[in-house]
Amino acid sequence: VFTDTDHVTAYQRGGPTTDTNLQCLCRHHHKMKQSGWQVVMNTAGVCTWTSPTGRTYTTEPGLLQTYRDTEGL
Repeated sequence: VFTDTDHVTAYQRGGPTTDTNLQCLCRHHHKMKQSGWQVVMNTAGVCTWTSPTGRTYTTEPGLLQTYRDTEGL
């Protein structure tokens, strides 16, 4: 799975390049954001997306999966 790292508050608008202002988006959702959608992320990583027509959608961060190299065990 490939994702784009995206600034929630745009870098050009003063958004910092920090973990509290970055999100991983698939290419489809990254392009959506660039076409008039707005997104706000709270401190828990929950994002509220607002469409160009004003409708809102909420997304919660997924679980972080870690993998261990078991080769040679």
